[in-house]
Amino acid sequence: MKNNISIGIDNGVTGGIVAIDDNGQIITKFKMPIVKRKWGSKQRNFVDAEKLYKAIGDIKGDGIAIAYLERPTHAPSHDSLRSMVDSYATTRTVLELLLIHTVAVDAIHWQKTFWTKPKGIKAKDYDTKKEALRVANEKWEHESWLATSRSSVPHSGIVDAVLIAEYGRNLTIKK
Repeated sequence: MKNNISIGIDNGVTGGIVAIDDNGQIITKFKMPIVKRKWGSKQRNFVDAEKLYKAIGDIKGDGIAIAYLERPTHAPSHDSLRSMVDSYATTRTVLELLLIHTVAVDAIHWQKTFWTKPKGIKAKDYDTKKEALRVANEKWEHESWLATSRSSVPHSGIVDAVLIAEYGRNLTIKK
């Protein structure tokens, strides 16, 4: 019997990718591969489609994979929204080329399955990254969320991606 693989993808150039198996065990995790390109007069980061294709292709193998890709919903600036939409389109295209079924998810939905914002606190004052790290540390208590061996701060994209993967895995179980 082939394993089902849930791939959680925190969209964007600072995002992450985590694959988990049917039991919620982490198969692999990594930050979004990026490449610098000239955009107008500036150098900008873009998702590296070639590296992403190779990395996700290696995850899939011959198993059945479903990707849960966070949809861009809002951004603090025009430039960051452009970046998020571009990243989403690149990632979605890579997944389609790999023939991986993709489910678009909104942050508000996957986050609500893991925590509830306390009443009386404005959304802009609530630290969802801190809350995501707390939840991930509870579920995978011996896991490191560092992007590299030289990192000293947990990678929020990887943390969000593991929760997105778990959200997707639980959707699949409920069917």
